[in-house]
Amino acid sequence: MEQSKKSDKKDPQHKIAALEIALAKERQKNHWLRRNLETYRGLVENLNDVIYATDANATITYVSPNVKAVSEYTPSEIVGSNFVEFVHPEDRQERMSRFLKSLEGATEASEYRFITKTGKIKWFRTSARPVIENGKVAGVQGVLVDITERKKAEEALRISEEKYRQLVENAKDAIIVIQDEIIRFANPVAGEMAEIDPELLLNTDIWSFVHPEDLLHLKQIYEQQMANLVESSSVNCRLLTVSGQPRHVDMKAVSIKWEDQPAVLCFIRDITMQRELEKKLQAIQKLESIGTLAGGIAHNFNNLLMGIQGNLSLALLELEPDNPVIKKLRTIETLVFSGSKLTSQLLGYARGGRYSLQEVNLHSLIMEVAGTLGATRKDIMIEYDLSSELDSIEADQGQMEQMLFNLLINAADAMPEGGRIVLKTTNIAAGSKESRFLSPGNNHIRLDVTDTGAGMDEDTCKRIFEPFFTTKEMGRGTGLGLASVYGIVKGHRGHIEVDSTPGRGTTFSIFLPVLEKRHPATEKRPAPRPEETFRPVAGCCRPVVMVVDDEKTVLDVMAEIIQDLGYRVMTADSGRRAIALFKEHMDKIKLVILDLVMPQISGEDVFHALREMNPDIKIVLASGYDRQGRAATLLTTGGTDFIQKPFDIDSLNRIVQRAFTDNDNLNQ
Repeated sequence: MEQSKKSDKKDPQHKIAALEIALAKERQKNHWLRRNLETYRGLVENLNDVIYATDANATITYVSPNVKAVSEYTPSEIVGSNFVEFVHPEDRQERMSRFLKSLEGATEASEYRFITKTGKIKWFRTSARPVIENGKVAGVQGVLVDITERKKAEEALRISEEKYRQLVENAKDAIIVIQDEIIRFANPVAGEMAEIDPELLLNTDIWSFVHPEDLLHLKQIYEQQMANLVESSSVNCRLLTVSGQPRHVDMKAVSIKWEDQPAVLCFIRDITMQRELEKKLQAIQKLESIGTLAGGIAHNFNNLLMGIQGNLSLALLELEPDNPVIKKLRTIETLVFSGSKLTSQLLGYARGGRYSLQEVNLHSLIMEVAGTLGATRKDIMIEYDLSSELDSIEADQGQMEQMLFNLLINAADAMPEGGRIVLKTTNIAAGSKESRFLSPGNNHIRLDVTDTGAGMDEDTCKRIFEPFFTTKEMGRGTGLGLASVYGIVKGHRGHIEVDSTPGRGTTFSIFLPVLEKRHPATEKRPAPRPEETFRPVAGCCRPVVMVVDDEKTVLDVMAEIIQDLGYRVMTADSGRRAIALFKEHMDKIKLVILDLVMPQISGEDVFHALREMNPDIKIVLASGYDRQGRAATLLTTGGTDFIQKPFDIDSLNRIVQRAFTDNDNLNQ
């Protein structure tokens, strides 16, 4: 009992101690709570993100202090306001829809634009959840994250990607990515080149589009690129369209990473048209080279004919009219004339011939020439597809007739059993696709002559305009018909093409510049003088004629002819000798017959040197070439006349007489 009483006496003290302990613990707990509260407050206030809360009516009830850093508003300026007041007008409807979904329990994050206090636009990302009190939704709470810089970076990336997308999609070159020998990417041009939708190119075998003859080489290049043995490769090769048509391309390949795996990026330029143009240009250059050669041959041949004709003329002068040899000599003279016609055709091919330009209505010529052929070849049907508004051309009418005649005869010869010829005309505007070989800036007319004959293979088409090339049997053609067509077209600054398939006929296409609406300065030529029989003064006062030619045979025979015509003669076998001789005897020499083509010092240089010493000296130009080119220029700058080799004694006599019919005093 005493012990129990003693324990009871201590009980109050014990309770006090226990109470003090409990109070100490509570103080410690409150201190811990305050510390935690301060910690959490510090965390919230120093977060980069903004903590917020709203009631069920979207009124902001709390926002963390760091809202000022991102919005320029203080918390007191925001709390109590409806949050949509700070949302960009274009995003408000969507924002309210999101808020209502959050009240229903949705926690999906979303993005919107926020208007700061100074009117700046910022992008926020928000994630919210409902607040439940007493079993009811009392509002939402969530976090705002400033994603403005990220949005700027995304927009910059989008713009950059759009630029590169436009560059790739609008590039003139095909762009493809090859990985594991499969096409992983192809731009629209790649589809156009392959003649297929670019989407259908994806995941297809690249080698199915490579020409078999180039396959091994391209595979080697691909393996080198994939193994990073080379940084880049360039190659000319042939690719195939889906229909199997070859396309010549210039391809550059570089090694890249495509979706973190090795791949090859290829830039492909279609050069098929360029190759075709190069082939046509080479053909044109070949024909021009042949033309230069043909002109040189014709010139030299004319010099030979001149020697023959000159001696014939002298021989005929010495024979009595009843001498039986005269008939044989006249036969030789006829053959010389035939040879001269042949060289004229060659010169027409080489130099464009001798033209008298005027306005020409091509339709009238077509109807006239084609009508002539139709009258003689009843088995050939001629059809016309003529433009109703064809432009006029400036051309030599006779040469145009010759061109049309040769083309129609060629077409008729290709159809010995009869057939059909179609004549078509069209206007070609300057700068059009068809005008790539034509005079830049000029409109042209196009004439197509199409037959249904035997046609020609590619090798024949390449040579069809060469002089003396013919597919006709021996004795049926000289091989100069189409060559002369080529020369006439070129001489008129035009262009000619041929398209033919064996068994399916041939089309010749001629392009000629239209008549320009202008009034060119016309070439002033002296009025033709009446032909007169000239009787030179006999004796020592006969006029002196200087003959200049580097061909001794021609020089000798011309000198003898001039003497037989009653003139005194001086001869010079070179340009240098001619200048020296004229300088010494210029007071005696009244006329110079000057060969234009000579070595060392050309006839053109001699011409200018003589006129510098005596501007009034009469100079007759002589050449195995025709009067086009240098001769035509010299005739407008003081040349008296032109005579083309070979010529006979009568032709030379007329030329010399014309030269002396001006009021010259022959006795001086």
